[in-house]
Amino acid sequence: MNRNPWIGLTSYNEDIISNGYMFCGRTAATMELYSLVDNNIFVTMYGKSGIGKSSILQAGLFPKLRANSYLPVYIRLGVEDDSDVSYAKNITDALEQELDKRGYESCCTKETLSHDNEEYLWDYFANREFRDNGGNVVYPVIVLDQFEELFFRSKDKLSLMFRQLYLLLDDSSLSFNRNNGEDITNFRILLSIREDDFFRLEDIVERMRLIEMKYNRYRLTELSYEEAKEVITAPAAGLFMDNDAAVVVERIISIIRGEDGEINSAMLSLLCSRIYEATIGKGDSGIGMESVESFLKASGGNFMESFYTDVIANFKDRKKWEYIEEVLVTDDGRRNSILKSQFERNVPDSQFLFYGKYAMLRYVTYSSAKEPHVEIIHDLLAGHMKNSRNERLLKTEAAKMRRKRRNAAVIVFVLAIAGFFAFQSYMISEKNKEITQKQKNLLIAQSKYLVSEAQKEYDKGNITLALRMALSALPECLNNTNRPYVGEAEEMLRLCDTPQKLGAYCRSFLKHGDLVNSAAFSPDGKYVVTASRDHTARIWDAQTGKPVTEPMRHEDVVRSAAFSPDGKFVVTASYDKTARIWDAQTGKSVTELMKHEDRVISAVFSPDGKFVVTASNDLTARIWDARTGKSVTEPMKHESNVSSAAFSPDGKYVVTASSDHTARIWDAQTGKPVTEPMRHEDVVRSAAFSPDGKFVVTASYDKTARIWDAQTGNPVTGPMKHESWVVSAVFSPDGKFVVTASSDLTARIWDARTGKSVTEPMKHENLIYSAIFSPDGKFVVTASIDRTARIWDAQTGNLVTEPMKHENLIYSAVFSPDGKYVVTASHDNTARIWDAKTGKPVMEQTKQTIALQELIDKYRKDPEHDWSLTQEEKDEYSLE
Repeated sequence: MNRNPWIGLTSYNEDIISNGYMFCGRTAATMELYSLVDNNIFVTMYGKSGIGKSSILQAGLFPKLRANSYLPVYIRLGVEDDSDVSYAKNITDALEQELDKRGYESCCTKETLSHDNEEYLWDYFANREFRDNGGNVVYPVIVLDQFEELFFRSKDKLSLMFRQLYLLLDDSSLSFNRNNGEDITNFRILLSIREDDFFRLEDIVERMRLIEMKYNRYRLTELSYEEAKEVITAPAAGLFMDNDAAVVVERIISIIRGEDGEINSAMLSLLCSRIYEATIGKGDSGIGMESVESFLKASGGNFMESFYTDVIANFKDRKKWEYIEEVLVTDDGRRNSILKSQFERNVPDSQFLFYGKYAMLRYVTYSSAKEPHVEIIHDLLAGHMKNSRNERLLKTEAAKMRRKRRNAAVIVFVLAIAGFFAFQSYMISEKNKEITQKQKNLLIAQSKYLVSEAQKEYDKGNITLALRMALSALPECLNNTNRPYVGEAEEMLRLCDTPQKLGAYCRSFLKHGDLVNSAAFSPDGKYVVTASRDHTARIWDAQTGKPVTEPMRHEDVVRSAAFSPDGKFVVTASYDKTARIWDAQTGKSVTELMKHEDRVISAVFSPDGKFVVTASNDLTARIWDARTGKSVTEPMKHESNVSSAAFSPDGKYVVTASSDHTARIWDAQTGKPVTEPMRHEDVVRSAAFSPDGKFVVTASYDKTARIWDAQTGNPVTGPMKHESWVVSAVFSPDGKFVVTASSDLTARIWDARTGKSVTEPMKHENLIYSAIFSPDGKFVVTASIDRTARIWDAQTGNLVTEPMKHENLIYSAVFSPDGKYVVTASHDNTARIWDAKTGKPVMEQTKQTIALQELIDKYRKDPEHDWSLTQEEKDEYSLE
């Protein structure tokens, strides 16, 4: 099995790089930082907590420095010791140790001043020259990482160091000659600090008038889109399935990208590492879209929290983990460190926390400490540890209170949530007394905790219980005017109301046990067929939303399902290496299995319904007799996976799209090619005939779609260009236009004669999987990773309805034959039917819907009514 190429939250350094891991995505930042260091004596680098400052220093900058006669010296000064040794002495000691380790020389002309002298650093560098073991001059680069730690230590030692740095930087005479005679200062200093604490540095610089420290600053920002792609793809050669590579990359980026568009490098590395362990690490042949979505579902949509949970699960003795939470994170959510010996004494047999897939701690050597320390490997974990600790304390104190109530003791609420409210004992007399501020904080904390539990119930689908819990967190619902209002409770109430508004219990809700890959109407529009990762395809009544047959079962993921032209049969394509034909009335298989040697990606009927063409990862497309399931031609072979195959409108030809960068046209009777390959510069994702069969449109990862002559295979227009991969392209019903869907977050409509864009781009907030015209050609429906499908005017490109929203990405969206409805397939395990005029779900009230609405209406009309939890439930959540 290959080694996991992503190291998760572990910081990159030179040792990790030397072991064959790739540090990616920071080439430009490394060069910019190096240029600053090379041309300036003092440089400050700052950036958000957890953005990867240590990694770019040690894995990006340091190798570049070494190649250019510099000697990087990595130093952390953050642990306070009992000695009076100055930070400046710690710095020079670290430099001397680095020189000794490498066999370099430090040529000194006289004794150095005392380390607590303000001129100590100036005197040290003024009287030294540094040479490597070949006699060549080297220039130390003193790198003070995580400098913010010093602001929480000795103020006197810190003030002294700044005065020493000021005298060092303010003098321009500390120079030695290079071979070319150029004067250059014989050292450099780089200070790295968290952006959140940058103001502390600014205060000192302004107060002490440290002019030289006000310039040459470099802000490390989050990864750009292209840098994030490099982080994912560069280390992963051969790991992604060819057909899914582009969309998998887009999906991973969409998960990490924040609301402001920023992409955190550490989170990205952890997600890639976790996906690898869940796929290749468990024996999968490659990483595909299905396996990524399966991992995300298994992690509950929060891979960071699931990682933390998996780590905790390795502790048989929970007390050891509680110890870690207590000592390695401060009350305000910062990392803390303890001595290695102390840690190992309390948490023996914990090496799995330092290396491998569960690595979340590391050893760090401070320049002022005699023994290594243990700390959390990344700032991102500090918040999770703090929240876990606080939730545990909350539950512990809640249990204590319940025991005291049962014993009829004095009612004492001892409830602790660090950072939110303090411990305080109080008594409630028979008469109402004015609530103190601390009691108010206690009640706020109770309500917020209750809302968090309501969210968990909502995520499980227990919406009515979640609603009651949200109501119980509001003051009027507890008949307690003293209970403070919390906005989270109202937000939860609105969220619980959302399923009714979205028609979550109506006929539009076609539910599978796993991700839904495709959904399509029957030719008469009366039925819908869906294909799912739960190994089934299912046929539903489009009027009632009820299944009309037993599930049509495969042995693996069902990738696609389609009706025959007469609607009597369904063909399915599966990762179990087969395609199958089923009776649409009974759901029974009616032919032999149509077998490939690898996953079958798609299967569709010919226009007359007599044949089926399949596309497979075994590098072939094949044509089968729809009555018998027997192959009728030789396999149509490509040099890589075949991602799609479709018949021409007259059924005489087949067009295929492949990862070998080509689309090809074949004779449907012989399986022989009839034109030269239609070549792109990257994977061809899809290919489709025009309605008259004279042309073919292809979509490629080379960022273009192209139109070709179906008789010659020659291009007939220029490339239709996007800014990123083109995922799909299809003709309009009259053949005059083409609509494309791209990972550049847009769909576009083009003139099929000229290849020119005819409308403004139709924009989503993430990759668009598909775009299809309505039967009359007046509208386009798009499906996107941003969890919406949208309907657009095909003449203007304007949005004509509200977005049709799912809880997860939408893989496909198609119109009904009459254009009145749209069916969407989503990775939230559902397909849904929508009104194409309004974008609203097709509603059919059920008892559950009505009951939920009545509950909400009654609350709105009668807020005095007690809709709180039962006494037993109140006890469970410590509510009185």
